[in-house]
Amino acid sequence: MKPLLLLVLFIGCSFSTSFGQHQKLLYNSSDIGQSDSLTIKTIRGQQYSRYVKVFNRSGTKIKIPKDSLWGFTDRKGHIYRFYKKLPYRVVFKNDFVKYIYNGCRFTNIFYSKSPDSEMVRWKRNL
Repeated sequence: MKPLLLLVLFIGCSFSTSFGQHQKLLYNSSDIGQSDSLTIKTIRGQQYSRYVKVFNRSGTKIKIPKDSLWGFTDRKGHIYRFYKKLPYRVVFKNDFVKYIYNGCRFTNIFYSKSPDSEMVRWKRNL
């Protein structure tokens, strides 16, 4: 009985750590790491749309302009920043920030000195 209980607890803990984080809207880069009281079920940022669709747990849908947001976090804890209407995944390095967008046929990579500074195509331009 005890091994079965331990197995169930292990599976539950591993599942909750990978999908246990909730999605969050980021209005500034300073919102990264702060808690959010919104109960968001899903965030959908369509590629060519001007809006982000936010579905709450209560079933309501809200359309928020991408221009008013800095980015969002997903269920896995990845951080995304909007740049030219596209959600770029944020990867923090030692002395710069790397932004990656994986499209269907291409991958865009940009760099910046900090999360709030201007994004440039080449790391040598930092």
